[in-house]
Amino acid sequence: MYNVSEAYGHDHNPFGVYDLDDAALASRARGLTSEIGSLMRTLNRFEDFCDRIDLKALDEKTLAGMYDTACGTDWRVYEAGNELDAVELELKSRRAAEAQSESVHDASRMDDPNWFWNF
Repeated sequence: MYNVSEAYGHDHNPFGVYDLDDAALASRARGLTSEIGSLMRTLNRFEDFCDRIDLKALDEKTLAGMYDTACGTDWRVYEAGNELDAVELELKSRRAAEAQSESVHDASRMDDPNWFWNF
């Protein structure tokens, strides 16, 4: 069975996705999707809050803290998106490997002398 972990080797295991079974990967994908949605709603509320207040009235330390919070949240969205991409890619590669192994070992195709070239 071919999958991404075999293609890259075990040294390349972003986010530990190759150590999880399919159910755990699917659960992780749902969790990441939920987390990204929650973080995006937080960023939208933060943006609305900033639109309603007079930012010029705030001191530099408060503004810096607000900026750091927004940047940290934005960075987590980026990281979660990358992790979600890795999880989805691994799930797709596993499904493709399962489908490929089933089609290659199809006993009914072995009767056809050209079965290999029919892919």
